[in-house]
Amino acid sequence: MAPPPLVTVVDTSPGPGGAVTSILALEESLRECGLRTVVIARVPSAFRTLAPNLEVIDLGADDLSAVRGRAYAAREAERARRLLRLCRKLRPSVLLANNTPPVNLAAYVVAPLLGVPLAQYVRSPFHCSRLASACVARANRIFTVGQGAARCVAASNVEFSPVQEGLRDDAWPTLRRADSHHWLWCSALVGWKGLPLALEAYRRAALRETLPPLEVCFARTDGMHPDAAAVPPTIPDGVILHELPPDLDAIRARCQVYLHTALVPEPFGRSILEAMAAGLCPIVPDHGESAPLVDPGRTGLDYQACDADALAVRLVELARRPERARLLGDAASEAARNYRASRVFGPVADQLLQLAHLRGAPKPNASATWRNHAHP
Repeated sequence: MAPPPLVTVVDTSPGPGGAVTSILALEESLRECGLRTVVIARVPSAFRTLAPNLEVIDLGADDLSAVRGRAYAAREAERARRLLRLCRKLRPSVLLANNTPPVNLAAYVVAPLLGVPLAQYVRSPFHCSRLASACVARANRIFTVGQGAARCVAASNVEFSPVQEGLRDDAWPTLRRADSHHWLWCSALVGWKGLPLALEAYRRAALRETLPPLEVCFARTDGMHPDAAAVPPTIPDGVILHELPPDLDAIRARCQVYLHTALVPEPFGRSILEAMAAGLCPIVPDHGESAPLVDPGRTGLDYQACDADALAVRLVELARRPERARLLGDAASEAARNYRASRVFGPVADQLLQLAHLRGAPKPNASATWRNHAHP
């Protein structure tokens, strides 16, 4: 029997975060379509920790701050050399570049050398330079998450498929415990995620009201990310720090409120969605792509972005009315069911299956292609 078509994901993200978990959610739908997935990752540990059964190959870390000039060209040339060597052994049916065109150049170089289709999965806005425009114009499929990414791709005058993101059934967050009362902040440790803002708002709110403990779960990048941040030197009383905790799901289940403090719009609030699925009440900034996940007053609350005082007001409000946080969290949990990966990523997996056929890959049993796609 011929082996199933292989989708090789080329991931150049800096470490744990939404770019990694979104690919893991997509992989669930790829399996439903009869496709096999191998990830070639710049930081393979980010995948291996979350999906130990997934085949992950080390691409090799390098300097993400090299964004232009000779340093950028040298980095991408070395990536292309390593990627070509690995792909010649794997013999993929499709390459899926996971990041943005400026840092996926190696995949665009290697795909035509291998004679395989290339799809681009874009989660973040990027500078639409002539090089980036030339890249996306050569992709066989482009999937964009969030309006910012879509605007960047649209500027290149190429067709694209806007997609949402979803959560895997086998990694669905545990529902909060009946006695939950802690609060949660959870993100990769990069500057624009706004951890100092969250801590300052918590400190200010604590001057006016007794607050539940705030659990801060964070993951560091590899240190070469241009926006890498350090843990703030002063931590307010009541804040509990967890670096890359293996029991994140259990920590989240003992929490009632989720604080999201991104300073700039982001492509998709995956950590917000995970908190909502667990039944936490999300508090989100009133800007950007993550705002549509939350219906203020029904499935969570919002505050004026980047304003510590505005966030502190919300924290005091929920500290005084924990029963409201529970009701908002219950509604959030119901809303999150619309974002199951099997529903959200079904069309993406189907298009990748079509691309695999372009290379003459054997067609798998297609009866499962749309199984569960139409239902949350």
